[in-house]
Amino acid sequence: VTESLEKYSASSPEVPSESAPAASGPGAKTTPPEASSQKSGKAASAASAEFWTAVTPSIEKLVEESKKCDTTVQWLTGRIVLSFSMAKRFLALASACVKPAVLNEPLNEPPANLFGPFLEVCKAIPSGPTKQPYGQPTGGKLDDPRGPHVHPCKAAVSICSSHLWLLLDDPPSYVEAMKEEISFSVTKVQQMRVPETSAWAKAVNELSASLLAYVKSKAPSGIAWGKEGGEDADAFLALHPLDPSKTEKAQGDDTQGPPKALPPKKAPLGMKKAGPPPPKKAGAPQSAYHQVAPKAKSTGGGETSAGGGMAAVFDEINKLGMEGMHQGLKHVTRDMKVKFDPTKGEYVKKDGGTTAEGGAGPPKTITGAGKKAPPGPKAGSKPPPPPSCTLQGKIWRLENYEDDKNVTVTPSLDQNAYIAACRKSTVRVPQKCNTIGIDGCKKVSVIAKACLSQIEAVNCDDIQIFVEEKVPAIALDKCTGVEIFLLSEESKACEIRSSKSSDMNVSFPAPTETDAENRTELPIPEAFVSRIEDGKLKTEVSSLYA
Repeated sequence: VTESLEKYSASSPEVPSESAPAASGPGAKTTPPEASSQKSGKAASAASAEFWTAVTPSIEKLVEESKKCDTTVQWLTGRIVLSFSMAKRFLALASACVKPAVLNEPLNEPPANLFGPFLEVCKAIPSGPTKQPYGQPTGGKLDDPRGPHVHPCKAAVSICSSHLWLLLDDPPSYVEAMKEEISFSVTKVQQMRVPETSAWAKAVNELSASLLAYVKSKAPSGIAWGKEGGEDADAFLALHPLDPSKTEKAQGDDTQGPPKALPPKKAPLGMKKAGPPPPKKAGAPQSAYHQVAPKAKSTGGGETSAGGGMAAVFDEINKLGMEGMHQGLKHVTRDMKVKFDPTKGEYVKKDGGTTAEGGAGPPKTITGAGKKAPPGPKAGSKPPPPPSCTLQGKIWRLENYEDDKNVTVTPSLDQNAYIAACRKSTVRVPQKCNTIGIDGCKKVSVIAKACLSQIEAVNCDDIQIFVEEKVPAIALDKCTGVEIFLLSEESKACEIRSSKSSDMNVSFPAPTETDAENRTELPIPEAFVSRIEDGKLKTEVSSLYA
């Protein structure tokens, strides 16, 4: 990672000069090398130098913290450094090019020719479950959706995606929104309580803050593009790629690949490694279960003669008949039954008698025919932990509340509320806070006034979420029986995201003023239909929810 930082910081993007090849292709403009270098040389160096000066201290701190972490976090740091290096090159190259016409219109999606290299960096970062080991991230998904690298990967994707500000006319608002997502992922990382990874996540948050400060001061209304007569952006970026590693790979240098796979874990002491069963020895006798009885031969008279085996046994049984089958069997009387034996456990006779200890006394009550009483708590088992409400850093932790309908927590705007392992309780958050997390709760109601980022529920059953004012998003993961109540018109702008969840409903005010007292309740879809159209997968909500 350190070598990557030094290489990326030292590699300055080139602007057109006498030795640079001329741009070619449809729509490309030709400019004399001397004029092009005079126009863009100073602007390019100034823009990229100011940007790199603003973010370099935060990047250096991020690299230092990553050295204390595992290989996956170090690899993620390399992706982040690469994205900032490409942003530096983009600023320099934009000063030499005319602003593309596509950027003068509202963007439905980022242009592939301009933002494609950044998307490739984001797609290379794992984002969910797969069998790929942590030490070898090659895109796709992680092997454990709740593993230790899920939220570091989310933070890395968010900060790499922040560079879309280079194409927008209002960069500060977009970078600030992405910073909120990064703060949420950083909070999740810090909840794992791994000091090294927590320090790395804090450095990621500081790097995002440095980017936001630079954008607000130097590019409040977008970056500076070249004037008329400059180079065409498509042809120019084809000659000067944003990712410096592509040029190195073309020359046989593949230093930007993912780290090698981790060595396989050793088996614990006393356990043998799994392997194929030992081969059977030639001529070894088969067990009694694998011996095949000889088939009975049919005679001309219709009788069956067998040379032994199970066929002969069944022939003997049929010859005895029903009466012969019961000959020699003993009849089990009442006093022979184990459930009425006073010497077996704590059972007694129903008509009274001696107890199991042998002393006289009243008979004990037996529920059912010989059934023991339901077992109590096991000896030596730990009692349930007591309820607690503590402030750890900037996180209010509410844990182990049960049958409590009056739980209140008041986090500030920069603090988070984390509700875990609660049962049959009601939690009120009367103040606006950053995020609210609900983890492993059952039959819990959460009443929130407003959130700056989102409300997230994980591994919950039968919960209710009430939103009084504005919450940007509500995320549900592995939840069952979720009811969301949006209590105001402002709260209807909420975005609901669900994953591996079922039995979800949302209730909101009626759309017309005449039905102000009524509410509309709709199910959140959990069934979808996918089709392949024009080589792409198109997914729609099932007609069951129409």
